[in-house]
Amino acid sequence: MSEERWTSGDRWPPMGDRRAVPPRDLDFSQALSWALERRGWSLAGLRDRLAARGTPVSVATLSYWRSGRSQPERATSLDALAEVEDLLALRHGELSDRLGPSRRVPPSRIPPFAGRVDVQPLLEAALADVGCPLPQPLTEESVQHLLELDAEGIPRTLAFRQVIRAMADNVAAMPTMVVAQEPAGDDATFHVVAGGHLGREVHRREDGIFVAEVVFDRPLERGETTIVEVRIDLPRDLSNDEFYEAYAVRRAGEVMVCVRFHPDRMPATVQRYRVVDSVTISEDESPVRSTSHVYLAQDFGPGALGIRWRW
Repeated sequence: MSEERWTSGDRWPPMGDRRAVPPRDLDFSQALSWALERRGWSLAGLRDRLAARGTPVSVATLSYWRSGRSQPERATSLDALAEVEDLLALRHGELSDRLGPSRRVPPSRIPPFAGRVDVQPLLEAALADVGCPLPQPLTEESVQHLLELDAEGIPRTLAFRQVIRAMADNVAAMPTMVVAQEPAGDDATFHVVAGGHLGREVHRREDGIFVAEVVFDRPLERGETTIVEVRIDLPRDLSNDEFYEAYAVRRAGEVMVCVRFHPDRMPATVQRYRVVDSVTISEDESPVRSTSHVYLAQDFGPGALGIRWRW
């Protein structure tokens, strides 16, 4: 079936205010599939229409919504869902009212990697596949994370600078990784800037997990330190995010998280928080006065250090 003619200014339906109601026995993913088939639209067509309304959602994310593998839960995703209902000529709430129970953990008990209860076994398997299983024979004396967002509020690059110390002899490599909050249609691209070269890689787009091995310039002996710098070009189809979180497996001498916003897309407020023993400790929200926001902690870990923001 060919897609209907459409321009960015169209507001469906063109024939008055009649809105469709999917059969009541359909769950969220089934109702979304039903509405797409009714309109004769592809996921790419829906993505393009959402982007034209200033609500970008990747085809990969839409695909996972339609298949039932995931569902919209973040504020930005729920805003996008309202636009989906409008574009598909559905009565307001016909999709959102069919969402199942939340698959995210409450904010007060966020485990590693911010609410993704599925991530630990998936990440451990990916680390084993690149030859860097946990626990690693390394400690972090200092680790710095820099996340940069573009003019649409989309995360584009992530950089790490780590001072590490070997806890054993002949330590030849370490892992670096990024964990997204949703499936990705594109790969992340790893660049080792200093301290070694790129080794094996694992890209699991369907899980939003990307892991790479950094092979040191030479193996480290017990007690030796080195500096490693890595830059990651993030998948191009990520959605607007609302937080970044760094996780320390062991106690680190210093952990720094920096989020750099584009001057054309500044949030209204930012908030710093830490997660220790599954308990979240948040500072007060503060207004945004600059493009860069930093959270620095000494002798921190294990746990997570993060910055969240509101658009």
